[in-house]
Amino acid sequence: MEISAAMLVVLAILVLLLAMPSGALGLGVAVVAAPILSFFWFHNTAVVIPASLVLNAVACAVVSGIFARRGLVAWKHALALGAIAAVLAPFGSMAARAVPAYLTWYVYLGAILFLVGHLLRPPRGHALPHVNWTILYLGSIPAGLVGGMTGIGPAFALMPGLVVAGMDVRHAAGTAALASILPSLTALVPYWPEAVGLPLKPVLILFIATAAGSAVGATYASRSSVPLGWQKVFAGFVTALAVAHFCTLP
Repeated sequence: MEISAAMLVVLAILVLLLAMPSGALGLGVAVVAAPILSFFWFHNTAVVIPASLVLNAVACAVVSGIFARRGLVAWKHALALGAIAAVLAPFGSMAARAVPAYLTWYVYLGAILFLVGHLLRPPRGHALPHVNWTILYLGSIPAGLVGGMTGIGPAFALMPGLVVAGMDVRHAAGTAALASILPSLTALVPYWPEAVGLPLKPVLILFIATAAGSAVGATYASRSSVPLGWQKVFAGFVTALAVAHFCTLP
């Protein structure tokens, strides 16, 4: 798991830049960090997944804190959604350890395509009291499983799900970020030996890059909605990144 100083700088810059749009949309950072880490540093899903989850928890904590200051988090429901996903996330992680690595990346590609399909559509959120929470509570079950299995956390499904269920985009981003903190941590349980063995200095640098990028993106989005055009650009980049990684698998 050694990494050169130059490569670490490149990786930190990439994480910083990608954490901005991810943070603005309340997705955490793992949707893009997982393939980036696999490309540039780790080549083992048993290490990529815990590293991504650790960074995701940091990103979601920063994002939810910024959105919460502007009253853009539905606390009761975010905590309930997070609790459900948190119970299922370790089972997803255990599944990832039990199946061949390429199956995990098939699931990752499917999750990204699900997310992208929603990012490309104009938001159709409604007033906060009209959110259909029953749909979201049921949806948090597969979100927790897939988020734990792939290391991207449940926000890839919760954020678009909140919008589809009737929440405006900014409330959805803040709520999804808060709901994703605990599942990102509980999904680490089956990977505890690998998580403890992560190299401290590089991980701290990536922590800082993740927190800084997420803060910039969340600060912007908490004040003004992210333009649909920007969402489409980010969706295209995420798709290209996921497909490129998928095509490089042995």
